[in-house]
Amino acid sequence: KTNKKTNNNSSMSDFQDLSGSIPSEIGYLSSLITVMFSNLNFFGSIPTEMGKLDKLQSLTINSLNNLSGTIPSELLKLAGLTSLTISNLNYLSGTFPSSGFNLLSRITVLAIHNNGMLGGIIPPEISSMIALQTWKLSNNALSGTLPYLFLPL
Repeated sequence: KTNKKTNNNSSMSDFQDLSGSIPSEIGYLSSLITVMFSNLNFFGSIPTEMGKLDKLQSLTINSLNNLSGTIPSELLKLAGLTSLTISNLNYLSGTFPSSGFNLLSRITVLAIHNNGMLGGIIPPEISSMIALQTWKLSNNALSGTLPYLFLPL
């Protein structure tokens, strides 16, 4: 009998020549803990099915210049997330999710920036993200006031 060690840390990382849309079937890859899409020629929208990745700890969607649509609220149901980065998406539009941030109690990095057409208000419940260490919400079309938790004493 041979004893083979297998790596249970499944991940999808960036590959320079990938193009097309992010397939909705990504929601079936239930063992994923890290997803990073960066500098690819993807078009279409962020699939709502990504909200089914309940083991996901880190999600980065960066510099996919042809990706459009909104940030699916289903992503805010991923309670195991420790890092969420959605940045440099020129055609991302719609409104910033207005609720669900209270479910992201383990998140330490929240970077949703440089998405010029993403509007809406900064939801007050962001202040319930008690593990948050790094946050960046710049260069969006967001409005409103910062939650009291982020104001200097």
